[in-house]
Amino acid sequence: MMAGKYIVQQTWDHREYHHPFDGITLTELDTKTLKLMPETARTLYRGPPLGSLKGRISIN
Repeated sequence: MMAGKYIVQQTWDHREYHHPFDGITLTELDTKTLKLMPETARTLYRGPPLGSLKGRISIN
């Protein structure tokens, strides 16, 4: 079981021709420095492929 404090956050991808929502990430927080530890980041949900969201076609 995981010990410590974690932050759940949305990940965004601002590159052209990518869907802006890139997924949901879980990252451990160092409680002494209050900084995220990127080496512990784990993707909980990967964002949708370009042009689709819940089965709908979206053209941006």
